[in-house]
Amino acid sequence: MTRRSSQTLFYVIVGLAVIGLASFLFRDPGKLFNVLITTLLVGLVIFFIFNAVLKRRMYGHQADEMKKYRRAVKQSKKKYQQNYANTHVFQQALRTAPIRKERRRPTHLRVIEGKKGMKKNDNDRASN
Repeated sequence: MTRRSSQTLFYVIVGLAVIGLASFLFRDPGKLFNVLITTLLVGLVIFFIFNAVLKRRMYGHQADEMKKYRRAVKQSKKKYQQNYANTHVFQQALRTAPIRKERRRPTHLRVIEGKKGMKKNDNDRASN
């Protein structure tokens, strides 16, 4: 079929559908809405069943991995959100606590006396 004939066929089918719905609406509007709702419900049930079977077949293993990944992300968010809350409370406590002067403690480092009197060698490896 060429493009023009397929368009014509499409318009004929749509036109007949509109004429049929209009005549059904004028003859018995209550029954029309009943039929439309029933058709919609049956279509939704078929769609969800088909969609569930198709997803399970195509993404069966990947769906399990995605569930595990989502669970891990949830645990990670929960873990780091809890740490964030603790640090926020800790920072507020530091702000409200009185500021005390701390004594300086002596360092535990000592100076090693080297060869101060010797002239520096120009062939030093670190300076090259």
